[in-house]
Amino acid sequence: MDVLTVAADRLGVTPMALGAALGRGESIASLAAASGRDVDTVTAAVVDSETSDIQALGTIAGFDDADVTTFVDEVSEWLRAYVERGEQAVDTVSDPGEFAVG
Repeated sequence: MDVLTVAADRLGVTPMALGAALGRGESIASLAAASGRDVDTVTAAVVDSETSDIQALGTIAGFDDADVTTFVDEVSEWLRAYVERGEQAVDTVSDPGEFAVG
């Protein structure tokens, strides 16, 4: 599932409008708060919408169960940072090469 689609749905806006707001430096969390929506609920919806895809990707990549769990946890952390602080924050969350298989 697409993060912007899920977040936009929870915020009651179109994905295009959400993308424009994010491009202006807003975060999904700030938009949720400004529109009277519960930030934790919006965050959970975004993370939950991606969990099965993350698990499938980890399995396809050849991770064992423990590595898939770690992968889900790391990507979930990244998604929470994205929701809370926007695009500029996600680069500080983790090293994307940490889960390299090979």
